[in-house]
Amino acid sequence: MICVYPANCTDFSTNGNGTIEPSSAQVTETLNGEYELQLVHPIDEAGKRQRLVEGCILRAPVPAATTPRVHFSAPGDDSGTEIYRINTDFAGAETRKGTLNLRSGPGRNYKIRNAFNSPMRPFVLATTSIGQEGLDFHPYCRKIMHWNLPSNPIDLEQREGRINRYKCLAIRQDLAQRYADYRNFSNDVWQELFDMAAVEIRTAEQSDLVP
Repeated sequence: MICVYPANCTDFSTNGNGTIEPSSAQVTETLNGEYELQLVHPIDEAGKRQRLVEGCILRAPVPAATTPRVHFSAPGDDSGTEIYRINTDFAGAETRKGTLNLRSGPGRNYKIRNAFNSPMRPFVLATTSIGQEGLDFHPYCRKIMHWNLPSNPIDLEQREGRINRYKCLAIRQDLAQRYADYRNFSNDVWQELFDMAAVEIRTAEQSDLVP
């Protein structure tokens, strides 16, 4: 059971604003002992999704195996099935405890990915195989360096496909160099460059993948 509380709540012994019924929910421990909750909630007829507003606090049950240094307790129950307290630091962990507040909003992974998909820092992103599918890094990434090679060519193509996409950085840079002297843009610079390239470069036998 996952409960929602107001942003200024300090008492988590009740169900707060009520419960929600997400279709999926996962709590992971990130660097520096921080915890991140990712959940997907359907558009339900009861309107429970409306309880998920920015800044709210969530209380979620978590398996002990995936959350080290967590104290489990529930009012009047010692079964350890629900979590609501967690150590806030490593020194003096047995005496100093704090409330586990999982606030809604973009998680750390989401923020790092968005920062990488910009012309600003970070300029290098290291990821495990989890980053080889479903993520788009083409806006401002030109090269992929493989730490190791996958066991099949499909996985390799999936990795390369993170940057080899429509309007990727490599193609935009090529078009910018090709039409460096052109200045008469009216609205969307990149779309106009792509339209010009489609007329001047693409032949009748080629598909929309060109340029």
